[in-house]
Amino acid sequence: MNQVVVTVEQNPAVSAYTTVNQPYVTVRICDASNNCQNIDHVMVDTGSYGLRLFASAVTLNLQPETTTPSGGGSQPVGECASFVSSYTWGPVRKATVMLNGESAASIPVQIIADSTFASVPTSCSNNAGPSISTVQDLGANGILGVGLFKHDGGSYYACSGSSGTSCVSVTLAASSQVVNPVAAFSSADNNGVILSLPSVPATGQQSATGTLTFGLDTQADNALAGFSIVPADSSGYISSNFNHQAFTQTYIDSGSNFNFLILTGGYPTDSNGNYTPPNPVSFPMSLSSPVSANSASSVFYLDPQPQSFTFNAYPGLASNYGVVLSSQADLGASWLYGHSVAYAINGNTLVEGTAPFYGFQ
Repeated sequence: MNQVVVTVEQNPAVSAYTTVNQPYVTVRICDASNNCQNIDHVMVDTGSYGLRLFASAVTLNLQPETTTPSGGGSQPVGECASFVSSYTWGPVRKATVMLNGESAASIPVQIIADSTFASVPTSCSNNAGPSISTVQDLGANGILGVGLFKHDGGSYYACSGSSGTSCVSVTLAASSQVVNPVAAFSSADNNGVILSLPSVPATGQQSATGTLTFGLDTQADNALAGFSIVPADSSGYISSNFNHQAFTQTYIDSGSNFNFLILTGGYPTDSNGNYTPPNPVSFPMSLSSPVSANSASSVFYLDPQPQSFTFNAYPGLASNYGVVLSSQADLGASWLYGHSVAYAINGNTLVEGTAPFYGFQ
């Protein structure tokens, strides 16, 4: 099987708040001795690349990734992985990753907040925003990064002791870097994914169930016939135009629970930067490629934000929190409802063109 069920629901491990618009899957990992465990409520993130799991969720003894820095012996590898406004820190270890019938054998994954590993170096903590160090911080037991690229481009360190001061920056070969598990599948379904989420009413609903399909044009259930193909640039950006605004750095990111962007037009916001229009608003929307003439049509919805989140699935939520550039639009899980979006992984050539590209349906 080349599909897994995606659920938007409350993570039972999170009690302090409602886990809004977080798409989850269950991931199976195995160690070198073929001991395995399932880890539920791992967030599907099409805006990052690689599997990251909290140490508190992992019971297996996974083999460490090691490197040999100049002047030293073999040392375990740690990674500082930066996100839009935060970072994760922890060792890189090897695990076989299984998603239903698909498998990536002995690939590098990051273990977040491992108390047995070196503390975070200041070169990471001083430059990457607040740390994601607990399940409560993230709202998930880990991150499954299955976006447009194979490797995450994180900062890697060789760590000889328990203190961050023992860690020195290193350059790793691609084979030792945290990798998009889909790109490492042994099957032909390793060239991309399709994330499909159902439509949700503007007032929200308790939960939502969709699918994550592996492979593009490799099986009947992942054919791109009927998709509008929009190639991305080398950074993974496309352009979008709506609300009389052009956003030249647009990306489709299921790991963001809101749409993050700066809207003109005087729409009110709350103290957190979340847009609070008095009534639902919709804009015709175009999505276009910066490297070709390809484009797609869609709609951008901006819905009133509830005073408190009683459900887990809400469309049309938007915020300017943390957004610096008026040219940037992070279209998150809130936008993805009612869509199927294909993500073709960089380096692959398909009938539709050379990746990276998005496909919209």
